[in-house]
Amino acid sequence: MRSLFIVMLLIAVLAVGFASAPPAFAAPPPNDTPAGAEVIPPAGPFPYLSAVTPDISDATVTGEPAPSCAGSFSRSIWYVFTPPYGRPYTIATDETATSVSDTVLAVYTSTGGAAGPFTQIACDDDGGAGSLSRVDAYLYAGTEYW
Repeated sequence: MRSLFIVMLLIAVLAVGFASAPPAFAAPPPNDTPAGAEVIPPAGPFPYLSAVTPDISDATVTGEPAPSCAGSFSRSIWYVFTPPYGRPYTIATDETATSVSDTVLAVYTSTGGAAGPFTQIACDDDGGAGSLSRVDAYLYAGTEYW
């Protein structure tokens, strides 16, 4: 089976390497919550390389589901993807120019869209290169994945 690469569907970031204080007027990134999730185009191109969020220091996790594969996490950014075909997909943070050195990646479905509730279908912490993450999962056509 052929796998497509979708980069950075969701990155829940551990508090590793972010000891410096954020700027006084900093704001969370636009995709800090599911309601602001960056849409990954169903037609690709694949691998899809999302825009690098240069600073996630002010990203939050309030009210968000906790990935089951991580003991704790302190920041998250969200992506949403609706595959046009049911097939295996690889979702990875180790094939991009991520600005984060240690990631957790979780994939969710939701019966309420961005409002939740979210059901986790896959999770990885450090399964990719170094401390980056990689998930292989079968995704169904027409289902929104967060």
